[in-house]
Amino acid sequence: MKIPATIEEPVQEQKIIEETDQVGSLSFSPPPSKLLETRDSISSIDSDVSLSFDNNKAKENAAENEDEGAHMADLSDSASDTGSRDGGGKDSGCEVTPEVTEPPFTPPSDELADKIVTQVEFYFSDANITKDAFLLKHVKRNKEGYVSLKLISSFKRVKHLTKDWRVVAHALSRSTKLEINEAGTKLRRKDPLPQYDETTPSRTIVAVHMPLEKVTIENVAELFKTCGEIALVRILRPGNPIPADVRQFINKNPSLNGLVCALVEFVLSESARNAIKLQEVYGENMKVNT
Repeated sequence: MKIPATIEEPVQEQKIIEETDQVGSLSFSPPPSKLLETRDSISSIDSDVSLSFDNNKAKENAAENEDEGAHMADLSDSASDTGSRDGGGKDSGCEVTPEVTEPPFTPPSDELADKIVTQVEFYFSDANITKDAFLLKHVKRNKEGYVSLKLISSFKRVKHLTKDWRVVAHALSRSTKLEINEAGTKLRRKDPLPQYDETTPSRTIVAVHMPLEKVTIENVAELFKTCGEIALVRILRPGNPIPADVRQFINKNPSLNGLVCALVEFVLSESARNAIKLQEVYGENMKVNT
């Protein structure tokens, strides 16, 4: 298992490629402000491309019964079915045209509300927001940082939980990290947007040829959980769009072309170094690069 290293903004969409490097050589760059297409958005990637893992709730974040890879045409859950690919409108609060008649509102159960909060808080988390060009664009477009609740409700993983934006709004009223405006139509982070973390490259590994029957976010997290706390897991599959922050790295490592790659970002750099050592456990077949 080798771990690829540096990831910066590439110019073109390419296929995944692999190569080996040393820890810390994997360089990631924050998504460029010009790349605002939905294909750059993590939140719009469904089962395969973005989930947070806080050690204790790794599996709770996964959308249930998904046909993995069947809906990976674009990298962003955020773009989903809203049709806002071009980002038109004055701010991210552009409301989806309301239905003439809406069904009666039924408050969500505590269990459903907790799942919605967990998923949406992940979208707006420090680990995800800087890597999601589409969502970040909408946040920055509104001077107060608000994003339409109907837009958030259209994200694929949220739609797996409910198709009623009012249920999403009701659930998020209990969030400690997000707040809803007085009109109850938009939400935003309570904390300011994070600065790009320059330690990300040293905390991130790229793995291929993993000893897994099926490469899923959950299985990858399980494989590397002994290395340390995981902040983010992404799966890159041949033929699917590549996130803006990793394209340059992929461009520089053509050997990854045609391979399924797992990008694992740890909370600590030491954990990434531990992940490299797993190659000794699983042999030469598994490659882990940083």
